[in-house]
Amino acid sequence: MTGSVVSSRTFCAVAALLAVAIVGCPAPAWADDVTLENVLAAWRKRESEVHSYRFTCTVWRTYAKGQIGVMTGLPSPDVPPHDVTLRSTITYARKADKLYYELDGESWDEGANALGANAYACGFNEQGSRTLFGKGPTKFPYGEEWHDEEPVTTLTVSIDTMAISLVYRPFDLLRRLLVEVDEGSVRVQPPADGDRIATLVFPRGAEWTARIKVDAAAACAPTAFSLERLGRLQSEHVITYSKDGDPPLAPTGWSWKNLDDNRRFTEGGRVEVQQSSVNGDIPDGLFSITFPVGSWINEHVGKEVRTYLLTDAGKRYLSREEMDITRYDDLMAGKTIADAPVDGVSRGGRTWLIVLNVACVVVLIALVWRKRTRS
Repeated sequence: MTGSVVSSRTFCAVAALLAVAIVGCPAPAWADDVTLENVLAAWRKRESEVHSYRFTCTVWRTYAKGQIGVMTGLPSPDVPPHDVTLRSTITYARKADKLYYELDGESWDEGANALGANAYACGFNEQGSRTLFGKGPTKFPYGEEWHDEEPVTTLTVSIDTMAISLVYRPFDLLRRLLVEVDEGSVRVQPPADGDRIATLVFPRGAEWTARIKVDAAAACAPTAFSLERLGRLQSEHVITYSKDGDPPLAPTGWSWKNLDDNRRFTEGGRVEVQQSSVNGDIPDGLFSITFPVGSWINEHVGKEVRTYLLTDAGKRYLSREEMDITRYDDLMAGKTIADAPVDGVSRGGRTWLIVLNVACVVVLIALVWRKRTRS
């Protein structure tokens, strides 16, 4: 009996101490510090501290039935004919405003409507950007070159690397998505009791809203990003981190999903980071794509597109007629359009054939006229 009384008294005392401790314990320091000013300051600090990064990842990208046809503007509603998941390996690197992206893996061949292969590398630097395709419909190297494109335009918002941009270059990403960081319009939803995740709400015009969730206890690192249209979720990204890894705040993976206006799944993916390096040494040469001799290149200058063939002698710009008529092997051999085969006969040979035909017709007319005059 005595033991029961002592236990009850001890329990009451412990409970009272716990109650005092709970009531008197201050909230975590980050609970009252989640303001837009503090979040943006944490982001700017990370941008100033992170000078370079490089990630190698495995990507699984899933398309719902028919969605590749919709995205590429194909008339067929059945590309692909069923849900399909494509696996690839990507490398994404950044150093200041230089960017590099490489992909090697599976793709969907729209023409054959079947599984295919794809490989290409993109380099963005102060001179513009270059893309070299390693696998595709052509048997020779093919590339694209832009001289006046801002380097960060494309890869910052690429769907499989958007999470990295959100972690290390959030302001670039928001600008590409046309989201204004205005302290007068952005709302901050502080963490709920016992939670550490706060939400920033960015209005984007009359219809769209962007939301970024940040970990208030981890330098406001973004953990999720979403876009809503008229209150309906359109796109969502979720980021995971290493808890005790090196470097700190290095994502270990992320996932995304896109929905249509009827909330049906259209596209999504999952990424696992295999290797990562932050503020490591990245050679400048990585960001400069070199086209090999024999490459067929589309060169973009403003709204103009010029095509050249890279030969041992340098760039050989091609006319539309040369591209339509002349064979690749003949162009590489230095032949001109006059040498291009047309229906099995070179253009020079075709000219002599036309002259010969005309001569035959003239002779035939002369013979007929002579026969009639004699009769």
